[in-house]
Amino acid sequence: MTHLLAVWNARIVLAAWLLLGAEVLQWTAPTRALADWPPLVAGYLALAALALDLAQRWRARDIFGLLLLSGLTAAAGSAVLFPQRALADFPLTLVTRTMGAYALTLALVLALALALSGTPRRSILGASAAAGLTWGVWAGGLSGLVSDAPSASLSLLLLTGAAALAVIGTSRWLATRTWAGISTDNLRLSWASGAFALGAFVWNLTRAVDSAALPPLPLAVCAVLAAYCALLLWFQRRGRAPTPLDRALPPVAVRWPHLAGVAALFLAGGTAGFLLSQTPASSALSGLLALAYAAYGLVWLPTVSLVLGVQGWRRLTRQRRL
Repeated sequence: MTHLLAVWNARIVLAAWLLLGAEVLQWTAPTRALADWPPLVAGYLALAALALDLAQRWRARDIFGLLLLSGLTAAAGSAVLFPQRALADFPLTLVTRTMGAYALTLALVLALALALSGTPRRSILGASAAAGLTWGVWAGGLSGLVSDAPSASLSLLLLTGAAALAVIGTSRWLATRTWAGISTDNLRLSWASGAFALGAFVWNLTRAVDSAALPPLPLAVCAVLAAYCALLLWFQRRGRAPTPLDRALPPVAVRWPHLAGVAALFLAGGTAGFLLSQTPASSALSGLLALAYAAYGLVWLPTVSLVLGVQGWRRLTRQRRL
């Protein structure tokens, strides 16, 4: 029972980070009705459980593994958790949002989740301020780029960000207190947790299809992209060398001054970014961010595929199989 609690606490921590990335940093949360949140919470828990299982099972060990995990979660999330935003103008938004904005944002929050599980580092403070600045600029200027995007106010921005950070801090503290004696092998999906994840995905998928937010073609394309990312993750697995997940667990005891500093700098960055988004230069700043997301969506998956292909060819050549 203790092991089960620890494992689910770890999944809750990652689910909170994924929710921060997709719902807060991409400013999707204000569009949600109260009835949306129970299936969404279950869906983010399922997504976190799947990501942890694959990271441990297939030894995601470097930046390429991180990018593939973020791409897989972005594709799955676009299909079942946030299709209204990610696939609103398919196929254009498949590149700019699913493989662009959401994949990059989830890669950043996955990296922050790993970093904040270990020994506190000063570099995280700068990263949190930069993430907050980007968030503030994006949320403040999004309504000018996306027709159905909610307009942001500074108070709503800070309240939403603070609530997400409070969930992360609380779940992180609970994970620290329950993790003793658990190994990363326990993070693999059992039959019961796998059934929960499948049920959560089906619940959200049914809601998306019923609301006409997810036609069959975008669903099929997202499934293919998620499967391709999973295939590349499987291809790069090898060895038992420690991975970033192994090094991040067990999580170190929460150092509240450091965590408070990270949260304060994130919210301060968000405030500064929002104020910048209200200046005459706001359209240029938001446009640059949208361009960066689109460029990332165009290049990251082909680049990872090429690098892993070259690495595999060299490995086979060294083994004299070619």
